[in-house]
Amino acid sequence: MKTSENNSNLYAGVFLILLGITFLANNFGWIDVSFSQISHMWPLLLIFWGLRYLAIREPWRAIVNFGMMILFFGLLFTSRKQHFSFHFDFSRNESREMIADDADDDAEAEGTGRYDVVYSIEMNNDIRFGTLKMNIPTSDFHLEKTTNELFRLVGEDIFFGLKKEVDIQGNRAVISFKPEKRNVDLHSRFSPDIDLQLNAGPVWDMDISTGASSLEMDLRPFKVRRVTVESGASSVDLTLGNKLPDTRVKINSGASSVHLNVPEDAGVEVRFSDVMSTRMLEGFKKKRKNIYVTENFDKAGHKIYINIESALGSFEVDRY
Repeated sequence: MKTSENNSNLYAGVFLILLGITFLANNFGWIDVSFSQISHMWPLLLIFWGLRYLAIREPWRAIVNFGMMILFFGLLFTSRKQHFSFHFDFSRNESREMIADDADDDAEAEGTGRYDVVYSIEMNNDIRFGTLKMNIPTSDFHLEKTTNELFRLVGEDIFFGLKKEVDIQGNRAVISFKPEKRNVDLHSRFSPDIDLQLNAGPVWDMDISTGASSLEMDLRPFKVRRVTVESGASSVDLTLGNKLPDTRVKINSGASSVHLNVPEDAGVEVRFSDVMSTRMLEGFKKKRKNIYVTENFDKAGHKIYINIESALGSFEVDRY
């Protein structure tokens, strides 16, 4: 069983290295590939998944897996590049009153179709619970600083439009950001930069949905009850604190690199439901299949529950 798991890590590692080299070469203009081509080959991920459950012995398993990699990259380099867009459906009815901010600042860079935006809302001291809903097709997203306002968002080079909605009822606030355009072209080589600051007072639930992005979130200053990240091809760097007894994290990704930092005194449980990924879990022990816990999990006063659902990628947990 251990040998099989090590081999799965080997195949995943080789695949990610080759994929990284491919996109690096694309960024330098040596080759021409796009996320659209990968999106058209998603059925191969099901095949990868299925192969894990077949009783194929070595060396035939190695031949099959590396054959699938050759097929993947062969199709990637020979398929015709397609125009790619994300479709977001926001047709559901909104029955509650939405609060608009008069201090919004939109400025278009002349002739580019890109905007710089600044959004903020004053803090209401009655607010005890907050929900953040970020639905962004692509960006370099940063969340690490606090603000005396309820939130403050600064966006640069926003090409898809960014719509804000704030719903405050009693002691609860729901903050939503989503693109104004239904069909967003990701063919551009630049990525918007979004910096978000939140008030450290409320208990926060966070739902982040993105396509191809870099997410850097240092949540140590905040009381975070739940974090959900749904991403396509992304880099996720998430640091968690210990402001609450329990924190729950769910990451659902396509082809992503996920790096988590957790407090050393926290009891951490990690559950995997993935097709093919590399796992770096120093200081963890295997509880049962696809479930790992820290040695101090049962006795720790602060617990973090992490659920990873990914097609392929790398996952690493460091304790600070």
